[in-house]
Amino acid sequence: VSMLGIMLLWPGKKWISHPSNYAVVFFVFIMALSSLFAIDKPLAFAITLDYAKILVFYAVLICTIQTEEDLEIFIIAYIVIMGLYVGKSAYEFFINDRHWYRMGIRRMMGIDQAFADPNYFAASIAYSLPFWWASVKLGLQNKFVRVLLALYLPLALTSILCSGSRSGMVTAILFLILVWIGAKRKFLGLILMSIVLAVLW
Repeated sequence: VSMLGIMLLWPGKKWISHPSNYAVVFFVFIMALSSLFAIDKPLAFAITLDYAKILVFYAVLICTIQTEEDLEIFIIAYIVIMGLYVGKSAYEFFINDRHWYRMGIRRMMGIDQAFADPNYFAASIAYSLPFWWASVKLGLQNKFVRVLLALYLPLALTSILCSGSRSGMVTAILFLILVWIGAKRKFLGLILMSIVLAVLW
């Protein structure tokens, strides 16, 4: 509520029209329509409502990020925040033995309430990987930030692995494949990716 209030009062806000906006709205419409025909309607509507709340945050970002520099700052801030979130969750898992026991294994979980479920937790991390890659591609000059970025990838992959989430692992592997497709040295990338997958396995 505070974030929305500040945005409404900020004179620099500007709605940027882009085809992705229509895609996001269309996706919410399809979710709402699907909820009407769901077997468990209350649960389906609850999930649609949760997604609609995220849509509000999307609108705030569209209205406030005006330049490439703003986008760079946002991406770096997002990765730093995810690093703190995942790092604290890993600390609780490895040091304080905070976990969910499902499918016969100890599964790392998030420290929050909304997305603490191991599958949601792994998904949140997997979705941050393209942003991490974008921040790496920026070629940042700040050495401290570069070190933090270098530490985030092994932390993220380890946390996805310890969450026991199959969908999180598939998403992370898909991310690695997309990075490999865009790489110039594909043979070296294939070797590195194979080593990473072997270690994770």
